[in-house]
Amino acid sequence: MVDLSLVKERILSIVKSEGPVLPVQISRKLDKDTIFAGAVLSELVNNKLIFISSAKIGGSPVYYVSGQESKLSILYGYLPGKEKEAYELLRTRQILKDSECEPGIRVALRSIRDFAKPLDINNEVYWRWYLINEEEALTLLGKSLKSQKDLLERPKIEKPAISDKVEIKKKEFVDNREDLFFKIINSYFKIKNIELLNINNTRKNREVEGNVRVKSELGILDFYFIAKNKKKINEADLSLANDKGRKHKMHILFLTNGELSKKTQKYLEDNLKGSVIVRRI
Repeated sequence: MVDLSLVKERILSIVKSEGPVLPVQISRKLDKDTIFAGAVLSELVNNKLIFISSAKIGGSPVYYVSGQESKLSILYGYLPGKEKEAYELLRTRQILKDSECEPGIRVALRSIRDFAKPLDINNEVYWRWYLINEEEALTLLGKSLKSQKDLLERPKIEKPAISDKVEIKKKEFVDNREDLFFKIINSYFKIKNIELLNINNTRKNREVEGNVRVKSELGILDFYFIAKNKKKINEADLSLANDKGRKHKMHILFLTNGELSKKTQKYLEDNLKGSVIVRRI
């Protein structure tokens, strides 16, 4: 039985000494697969002991601790062209007024969340370079922090609550004869000893998603699950699932009675390994 607390300490030590790091680098040092490393990294992120980047290297985010933010520049080379342009513009000028930027740059600034931090001043959106604080940004605008305290408010960006525990609302799938897909998923959970925590969204006989809890050698692991009743699963299905995982700050358990083409399987292995786990039902 793996001592999870020791694994967490080991991973935290690696990130502190070598971060920002990729999940594959952690898995190599632990001599474990990336799913194992990713699950522990996810829990450390949930506990706010480490942080995860929005930008990716080869489909994987990097993990880092407070104080390593300046090293996130390693992500620059992997940004798309317009996002690189926005990165350079903001790095050079340190603060940008959103309404004065061209449309392409405005979109790109919203995509480089690791480097562009929003400020709302007098109902105008500004972007500050991530390595300067709000007071420094205001100084660059020719304003003093003291006179602007009442005007400055943090942007109302909704973020998923991060907690060690998922808020549990016990709910069994409805035993409805018309909802056969519900029954199939529920049976799969019971066979695999997976605990259903809650259902967030359903489309009758087509799709179900919510939260589940799995017992493993790591201990208790929480996943956001997406179950899709579809004959052929494509890259878009998996990409959308991955986006939901990022939104909920959780790994995805993707369940389907359909098939993955060789192209889709390759996409999964090349881009989503460690973040999306696919299982046939």
